[in-house]
Amino acid sequence: CSDFELILVDDGSTDGSAALCEKLCAEDRRIKLLRQENRGVSAARNSAMRVAQGEYLFFLDSDDGIHPRLLQTLLALAKETGAAITRSNAVRIEERALFPAASDEEIQYVYLDSQTAVQAFCFLRRDIRVSNQIGGALVRRSALKVHTFDEEMPSSDDAKFLYQSMGQGADLVLFWPKWYYQRKNSQSLTRRRRPQVY
Repeated sequence: CSDFELILVDDGSTDGSAALCEKLCAEDRRIKLLRQENRGVSAARNSAMRVAQGEYLFFLDSDDGIHPRLLQTLLALAKETGAAITRSNAVRIEERALFPAASDEEIQYVYLDSQTAVQAFCFLRRDIRVSNQIGGALVRRSALKVHTFDEEMPSSDDAKFLYQSMGQGADLVLFWPKWYYQRKNSQSLTRRRRPQVY
């Protein structure tokens, strides 16, 4: 696939992963590497969005994984339905477990207008739940009025991004099965965060 770009953001890594990213860039022209001082996940996402050329955006955290057919399925559904956000919810796997083997389950989906999507996102519906994380979501840039993640938030910046997007008119398609694999990480920001008063 030539009309695809992979943007890797090195947010001040110290484990040698930048060298691996540089090697991948040399092997595949579709891969780009951005390097910056450690500023957090929101800043990393914003940096990638500023240089991205594509019509659609997809965010993948460094310790997560996806089904081999996830991107092509999301794109096909996005074009078929015209939805601003097309997503698979996540299945959580143990910290040291292997990602699930690829499956060929039947693709079923539900379309949600923006109001219904907000209700499902806020768990106000019993029949549908929509993840509050950006992982697993394909976003059409031209349909969004929110174009950056909040770099002042210590966590849940993606929940705010999605909530604002849907609250301002972004519709959503949610499909089964769960093809975004979210790894449980005891050192993740979500696990380490502490309540703060604003």
